[in-house]
Amino acid sequence: VPLPQEVAATRSRSGTMRKPRCDFWASMPDEIRIQIFSYLRPKELVRVSRVNKEFHKFCFDGQLWTRFDASEFYQDIPAESLAKIIVSAGPFVKDLNLRGCLQIEHYQRAEVVVKSCKNLINATLDGCRNFQRSTLHKLIRANNKLANLNLTSLPAVTNSTCKIISQHCPQLEMLNVSWCKHTDARGVRMVIRGCPKLRDVR
Repeated sequence: VPLPQEVAATRSRSGTMRKPRCDFWASMPDEIRIQIFSYLRPKELVRVSRVNKEFHKFCFDGQLWTRFDASEFYQDIPAESLAKIIVSAGPFVKDLNLRGCLQIEHYQRAEVVVKSCKNLINATLDGCRNFQRSTLHKLIRANNKLANLNLTSLPAVTNSTCKIISQHCPQLEMLNVSWCKHTDARGVRMVIRGCPKLRDVR
């Protein structure tokens, strides 16, 4: 009776002994697999995720998405994939760039960002014109580690926004509110008074 494949060697047609097959990928520690996937760009990760269920699981592991720059790839992947990445990556994301990302501007997807991302250090919402005021304020309140905040051209930004920043972002070093038409010097003063580490205001 032949022994199981994983124990016994087998003979080829020529009569030479063959070593049993080894599933190299399955025997690899998860940490190494994650490291391998980390060399792929976001668009490539989404493509590779379609190979099988196991690849899908690893491709959407939040550890691969500590830096989430949607401006580099948002036009190349479906909106549902983008939302899935954000939900998976949210707790890990520290650098968030949504510049020009129209898929995230939709209020429901913006709400997903707020609920998921609570460890941001750098956030760029430059030009996200449809970002709702309430959603923006929730995002700021949920991220008291923010050091760099770019809100360029956001209609949602008001003096109330500046007040919330001054109360919830003690680590803030850079604030960009260029072309925010609904805020003025009073709002900027509140941020300066409330954020002792602030070095750069635009």
